[in-house]
Amino acid sequence: MAQNYLKPDRGAGFEIQDYKDGLAERTPEVESDELAGGGGSIPPLQRYISSVPDGLKPMPLVSISVNQSVPLRDILFELAQQADYDLELDPKIRGSIIFTAREKPFDLVIERIADVAGLRYSFNDETLRVELDTPYNQTYKIDYLSYIRTSSGSIRNNIAVVSGEGADTGSTFEATSESESDFWGELETGITQILGDGTVGSLRTSSDPFITATEQNPDVVPLMPGGADGITVQPPDAILRVDSLPVDGGGGEGEAVPQPATLSINKQAGVINVFAPEKVQEEIDAYLNLVRRSVTAQVLIEAKILEVTLNDEFVAGIDWRAMSLFSGEGVLNFSTGGFGSLDTLASGAGAGLVPLSGAATIADASSFVVGFAGNDVQALIHAISGFGTVRALASPRLTVLNNQSAVLNVATNRVFFEVDIDVTTDDGVTQTDIDSDIRNVPEGVLVNVQPSISLDTGTVSMAVRPTITNIIRSIPDPAIQFVTASAGITGVVSNIPEVNVQEIDSVIQVRSGQPIVMGGLLQDSTTNEQESVPVLGEIPMVGSLFRSQADLVKKTELVIFLKATILESPADSIHNTDRDLYRMFSGDRRPLKL
Repeated sequence: MAQNYLKPDRGAGFEIQDYKDGLAERTPEVESDELAGGGGSIPPLQRYISSVPDGLKPMPLVSISVNQSVPLRDILFELAQQADYDLELDPKIRGSIIFTAREKPFDLVIERIADVAGLRYSFNDETLRVELDTPYNQTYKIDYLSYIRTSSGSIRNNIAVVSGEGADTGSTFEATSESESDFWGELETGITQILGDGTVGSLRTSSDPFITATEQNPDVVPLMPGGADGITVQPPDAILRVDSLPVDGGGGEGEAVPQPATLSINKQAGVINVFAPEKVQEEIDAYLNLVRRSVTAQVLIEAKILEVTLNDEFVAGIDWRAMSLFSGEGVLNFSTGGFGSLDTLASGAGAGLVPLSGAATIADASSFVVGFAGNDVQALIHAISGFGTVRALASPRLTVLNNQSAVLNVATNRVFFEVDIDVTTDDGVTQTDIDSDIRNVPEGVLVNVQPSISLDTGTVSMAVRPTITNIIRSIPDPAIQFVTASAGITGVVSNIPEVNVQEIDSVIQVRSGQPIVMGGLLQDSTTNEQESVPVLGEIPMVGSLFRSQADLVKKTELVIFLKATILESPADSIHNTDRDLYRMFSGDRRPLKL
């Protein structure tokens, strides 16, 4: 019996204290470089001189200067001779360019010429291969679900008590939001725009320069040396004549007809096949790398929803203005005065974000406020407990992809019935038809969030909507009572639940790993307690002398902490504490390593 009381888990050999130690608060993990006093990891050493790619000799320096008078093939041939490289040249290359380069590396000069002339090249050992940049097939892999996701939500407030012609009073407000995620449709549109008409512009002519030799003095007749008069006459001089070339292609000889670029997508396999020139392929590859980096980014969203039962001296709510949390030190300071920058919020303007150089302060205890908290959320929760009793309603953690909506419901669906009664009378015979439809309302915690991650700035923009629902009581439908009473039917009841809703819908932006706090949602609840002397308290007329009744008013405030952390890899979503708890207390015999 002693073993049963001391060791409730006899299979694992754990005592009650083992569970208490395992579920107790853990000390923060400190990196090894922080223990050594360093501010961060030491970057690896970098090479002072860049290395040459494998299989290539050091690139020599070459110089060239041409002004549309030398065919492009001759330029490439001359450069290969200067650099002492073998050359494989496409015979379909035609035209000329205007180009200069002085003492530049050989590979850089070839890259520039290929870019302006619409060519592609490759180095293989000591051989340079140059050819026209004609379209070719290239396959890309994108791992993403093949589906279209749509989400919508709305909040509507109607304070019009009386409605009708000339009697409308009050006000109404409605906010709706819609989001549609069609990844593959948007990706196909983006690649199609990059492909365009499939042509690649180049700064070269389409025809080779036409060079002829002309005589400068054709009227002079050449004579042999030692003529009759002893005078030797030189032959006529010859000069090279280069005809002007059209710069717009002009349909000259050798002009290649551009082939249309095409695209095909296999959504189930996540494979994209593109038929396009190399220059377009490079743009598509860069575009897909950006898309892949953005859509695969994940954010870990942690929320803590607390209900604070306020003490009597804090019935006006938590005094956020007098409390500041310094994230650098993790220390809470309580002061009598607020900060000057918070005067606008304290005037009753409503919600607002208050960044304060790494620290944060939240103002205005009379209305809902939003502000930045420090990195030590536990310290802030401990400070809030000074205003009353803190009770945790939920502490969800979920990982969400970039620009994808996530829903977390920790609620109980309370069922009620909507009754429809139809009473008809035919020839003095009354017939009653009763039809009921099942309805349900969730009671608990509902969190809807959609993040947008900026990897360059390390910030997260979120559309967040936490909702707390609680059924207070049920009210009978008066229409059902009237119909059943007029028809002489008894026992039919249709109770409609009265739901208390505490809800926040906002769009905020935070830094990765920086918590925010949302508070100011106050609620009153009244509890009637009656005490009486047995038997004497139930006597009519005089029983009230032996009874006492007290009405207890309880004031509660809802506080929501929210933190979004950008994950470098999917494995970061599982904390080491979660792994330890799983290994110790799961009792899972399968060879699964978390």
